Amino acid sequence: MVTVAKETKQEVKEIPKKADPVMTRENNAPAGSPGYFKPYYEQQARLNKESTMSSGIFKTSSGWQDGKYYLLVDGVASGTIVRLVNPINNKYVYAKVLGQMNGIRQNQGLDIRISNAAASSLGINESERFMVKLDY
Repeated sequence: MVTVAKETKQEVKEIPKKADPVMTRENNAPAGSPGYFKPYYEQQARLNKESTMSSGIFKTSSGWQDGKYYLLVDGVASGTIVRLVNPINNKYVYAKVLGQMNGIRQNQGLDIRISNAAASSLGINESERFMVKLDY
């Protein structure tokens, strides 16, 4: 008596892994959105600090098309992602801290400086001084 083994084919289904969102030029945040740095703000460990600060604007070419907003502020580590809120209309953007304000004469009397693209997205038309809320 001869035993014949049956060969069976089993289909292996691959379950796709959920990948972290990759920020490419094609899926960058459009103008008027909270900005490119939003997912990074949500991922970082937050200290839940909030303060309202006197702000000014600095000019930059970034942020107008790609949603990358920046700021200068003392007391927050460079590279930290923060949320900037205009207390008048509650518009907000996410911005990256580039560095400190101290030691620069034109920053006297200001607590923070934000990029002109960030100010535009927040609906701020004044260029001298205005209030902005900082969450980080």
